[in-house]
Amino acid sequence: MRRLVNHTPRPTAGFTLVELLTVIAIIALLITILVPAVNAVRVNAQVTATRSTLGSIDTALAAFRAEQRIGGRLPPSASDRPGSPPNNYNLVGNPYESLFSGSGPGGTVQISGAGLLVWALAGADLLGSPGFAPVRSTSRYWAEDTNFGNAGDPGAYFIDNTTSLPKFARAAPFVDLGKVKVTAYNRARLSFDIPAEVEALQRSYGSTQGEQRLNARRQYPMFLDGFGFPILYWRADPAGVALADFDPSANTDPKRRGIYHYADNADLLGWNANGSPNATRPLILRPTRDTTPHKAKYFDYAPPYDPQDHETYKGFWHYVRNESVQSRLMPSNADSYLLVSPGRDGLYGTADDIANFNHNGAHVEND
Repeated sequence: MRRLVNHTPRPTAGFTLVELLTVIAIIALLITILVPAVNAVRVNAQVTATRSTLGSIDTALAAFRAEQRIGGRLPPSASDRPGSPPNNYNLVGNPYESLFSGSGPGGTVQISGAGLLVWALAGADLLGSPGFAPVRSTSRYWAEDTNFGNAGDPGAYFIDNTTSLPKFARAAPFVDLGKVKVTAYNRARLSFDIPAEVEALQRSYGSTQGEQRLNARRQYPMFLDGFGFPILYWRADPAGVALADFDPSANTDPKRRGIYHYADNADLLGWNANGSPNATRPLILRPTRDTTPHKAKYFDYAPPYDPQDHETYKGFWHYVRNESVQSRLMPSNADSYLLVSPGRDGLYGTADDIANFNHNGAHVEND
């Protein structure tokens, strides 16, 4: 006869509350350690990509300079057409007039050094550069002729409908547009949108107000760095004597004519934010409600002609100064050009900027 034996069931395996809390704490600790590390890797990759882009542009500018068919010198960073700030400065013929279908800017567009850099190295339509010289016999300035025009009065960017070829010779793009990013034309918005700026404005103001603030269109393409921010370009003025100025027309004394002119990119930095049809909306590249973050803080221009003023002023003048030259106030790259990326913080004029020279960007904490 088989004896019945009571069996006590074994306890089911599982985690105690203490063990669960321990696991959660370990996971939280790993996240705390890994997230900054992952972010650091991403930022390093963006910095590397930015430096690579600047290197590609350096090489392209050297090739442009060597191309005798389109001038044999560095491309301009400002219009050669006379005009006074703010609305009549840096105006050029608009090669994009047909893109805007009559609802955008008219026969002229207000350009910057950042925009002219693209026109030089890729062409306004990214099909090659015609250079910077008048193409009409009646024109005194190349900036009058950078439009599309028509068969009876072709501009530098006119393309023959019959042959689909440019009317005037182009130099092939000097940059590989598969490797160097450029802002694309958004047909729905009639704008060469900067994706990082669209995101920043929508995060700052919400979708509706953000869209309203984007109504001031980006009227020309710009090269983008590894962070998705525009690269600014200044060409040195061979007639310049002083370190820098706002624009050459502001100086009655030729000894005060700057080697670099802040106005070449001032519109993008907040100088001309008056909302007129030709005005350029200042760049907003990170969430903020400060509509002129560069101008108001780190990258404004006020001419400190006295060297003592320079020591206290921390704007464009200070930013581009070559600190290794002690005998006189001189900018970096006094005989060539400046390329500037705002770096991770999206603010031009700060210490994390990436440039083709040793800049004196401001150190910014908790901004």
